[in-house]
Amino acid sequence: MGGLGSKDLARYIKTGEQLQRSIAIRAKCAECTANYADGRYDCEICKCPLYPFMPYHGKTAKIELNLVGGECSAQPP
Repeated sequence: MGGLGSKDLARYIKTGEQLQRSIAIRAKCAECTANYADGRYDCEICKCPLYPFMPYHGKTAKIELNLVGGECSAQPP
């Protein structure tokens, strides 16, 4: 399986070419999810600082993290 960022990650590993910020974020998401081995779904790791940029989470939801309790919640727009 592959998803957004998988080819970019492979290219980076092969060539070491510097990636643009947005492409690097997608590549990191691909690496973290094992190239979307379970499918192209939201990773639901809302505590990750890159989560708001994750390619497959709902773009319409506002993600809020309660830093005291460590709870995450997605609010509809």
